Amino acid sequence: MIQLHLSIPDSLDIQAEDIRLLLAATLYGQGRLSLGQGAEMVGLSKRAFLDAIGTHGVSVFNQAPESLAADLANA
Repeated sequence: MIQLHLSIPDSLDIQAEDIRLLLAATLYGQGRLSLGQGAEMVGLSKRAFLDAIGTHGVSVFNQAPESLAADLANA
């Protein structure tokens, strides 16, 4: 596992959980993470991860339909 240490000014009022979610959402949107991997990365269920990335403008339909159906069936 890669560990990252970032210094972010307090004035930005960003929590580590927000950064993890943004990173996971971006990687999922690029097709570099599966739904399950993204959910695990941020400690959410697959359904909660789908809801969360939707609020960040990431389409849940970037995956091939059969891949999305398989992910949802395993949720």
